Amino acid sequence: MSGNELEDVIEADLASITGTKQLLDTLVRVDAGKILSVHEVAAVGTYLNNIYSGIENVLMQFLRFHGIAKPEGDAWHGRLLDLSIANQAGPLPTLFEDISKEQVRLLKGFRHVFRSHYAIELDWTNLLPLVNGLDVWLSMWSTAVRTAVEQRLTA
Repeated sequence: MSGNELEDVIEADLASITGTKQLLDTLVRVDAGKILSVHEVAAVGTYLNNIYSGIENVLMQFLRFHGIAKPEGDAWHGRLLDLSIANQAGPLPTLFEDISKEQVRLLKGFRHVFRSHYAIELDWTNLLPLVNGLDVWLSMWSTAVRTAVEQRLTA
């Protein structure tokens, strides 16, 4: 994979993440005091899961660019995140620092719940902390991703 290909696929993933985040914002901002229906909560869960999947897709593109195999085993999602967290050794960029690494770990935990439970079991009060603050850390993460891509293009 060339640097330009890396840039193209990552920009496409970032655009999908941004579009999904906009859908999430539209859904939860309809009425600040509104109690979400089971259908709306299921949609929030889907959007959060999609955002996390997009983050993993971006991380996988960096692995491919560097010729690194995807982590294997039951805990591969956690090992994938560990490869891009500050103070980790290796050729992958540091993409998560401070609050963003804790927030993405919470999102990863939610991903597991979402995939192994029924939508009717989701509780809006449990999802709200994942939604709150998403703007800030997701924006910081996207900037770190674009910086890492740019560094690979100029290297």
